[in-house]
Amino acid sequence: MQGLPLQKAITERLNRQQLHALFSGKREFRIMGEIASITMKDIARELNVSVATVSRALKNSPRISRQQRERIQAYANEHNFSPNLIAESLRNSRVRPMKIIGVIVPELTHFYFASVLAGIEEAAEKQGYRIMVAHSNEQHEREVSICKSFFENKVCGIIVSQAKDTTQYAHFQHLIDRGVPLVFYDRVCTGVNASRVVVDDYAGAYAAVTHLVETGCRRVACFNASMKLEISRTATTATATHCSNTA
Repeated sequence: MQGLPLQKAITERLNRQQLHALFSGKREFRIMGEIASITMKDIARELNVSVATVSRALKNSPRISRQQRERIQAYANEHNFSPNLIAESLRNSRVRPMKIIGVIVPELTHFYFASVLAGIEEAAEKQGYRIMVAHSNEQHEREVSICKSFFENKVCGIIVSQAKDTTQYAHFQHLIDRGVPLVFYDRVCTGVNASRVVVDDYAGAYAAVTHLVETGCRRVACFNASMKLEISRTATTATATHCSNTA
């Protein structure tokens, strides 16, 4: 019971501090040792300029005088201003897509997909893009939901390796029909006309069986993922073909 009065007292004290800061015209107040972020509107009001002027000054626009730019930038740095990248992206999305690429992985714990994800992020960053990552957990329903979420968040493209459970591809076609670039990797969707980044799985499986046969193996087993996946069917076909040719 002693904790409740103490909690109430702390809450009241914080509220008094925040109200004082607000009504005194100061936009900074400490909460749990942190300083609340200021916005461009706050900077504009304090320096008696427009929000557009602040925005241009922070971007080093030559439309703003050097003296004014330095004044605004100094105030922003002094008050630890940080731009809201999400809000800026949403504003820009009205005229051009956000520089965000959606990436769908079947699972995050698999070393292969983790490696691919690292490569995608590195390549995207070099071109000024960021990535938004989601994992389908090998579930078709979740994959559909992710595609819908990426579309609503206005990503400029989607890179995907389909889930094991996926046998219907309407959600992928929906994205293509609405002009969203779609690229498949590793697990490709043969029912959709989209770009693909893959290796020759047939040749790889055939070469593996060849090696086993040359080392004396006569009974070769093929262990694969779900046969719903094109990559599994391809590897199985290559194995069966080689075995029938050497029988």
